[in-house]
Amino acid sequence: MAANFWESSHYKCWLKSLDDLSKIHKKDRTELKVSSEDIRRLKNHFCVMITNLAKRLLLRQRAIATAIVLFRRFYCRRDFVDFDPRLLGPACVYVACKVEECSTLASLYKLEKEIKLLDTSWPYSQKELMACEFTVLDVLEFQLIVYHPYRSLATNTWLMDGRRSYKCANSMFDDSGLPKELLDTVWAVLNDSYYTDVCLLQPPYVVALAALLLVALNKSIDVRAWFAELDVDMKQIWTVATELLQLYEQWDRDQKDKTDINSFAEACQRLKDFHAAKTPK
Repeated sequence: MAANFWESSHYKCWLKSLDDLSKIHKKDRTELKVSSEDIRRLKNHFCVMITNLAKRLLLRQRAIATAIVLFRRFYCRRDFVDFDPRLLGPACVYVACKVEECSTLASLYKLEKEIKLLDTSWPYSQKELMACEFTVLDVLEFQLIVYHPYRSLATNTWLMDGRRSYKCANSMFDDSGLPKELLDTVWAVLNDSYYTDVCLLQPPYVVALAALLLVALNKSIDVRAWFAELDVDMKQIWTVATELLQLYEQWDRDQKDKTDINSFAEACQRLKDFHAAKTPK
């Protein structure tokens, strides 16, 4: 892995703008007749699939997060109609295991076995899964370096801008002054951040700070003085925090109103039928 985030392919190639993301999935909107909301839900659905598969393989959270980031990066350059996410998701798990050096936990045999337990109608084979691995590498141009906000949260060196890092005697979490029992809550918020596009939009330290801010606000802990001492763009942090709040609000609405979920289910079925028609019998 590149020692400096600001010199890595993550920073140079894989931080996008909202305008960039608005231009993708044009073929999906036309051929599948799905909305932007349907596309967001489809991505989250397959991120859940990746998470469930990875947990069955006993993978670490870092490997799970890497698989999700690779999945999201792939669909920045391709559409759902081009490559079936039911195959692409497990392939990203397989690649992520190699990137995070835990490949012994996810052989092709284990992957196929576990994914078929999760999805009994999964129509692919080990051979197709192996071929999809090379598709992932080709589309991503072997740019597999992924920096995660966990590192910013837990170490005493924070990547703050392109010129320097901010160092202190404690980790970011300890320096924030939040009670230690809230660390798991902040960590859970970081896990949830992968169900949004913030990993494609902001540097990892911004996501870590946004998670800290949300937890502090939720617990009515005043961290304004601490944030004032940091050389950070609060607009970026509030952007991520707002995105996360919208995610939680959407989850809450889904529990009360199933209308949008029905629309998503129809989009999911159309995608499944589309690739079933393309798959040789």
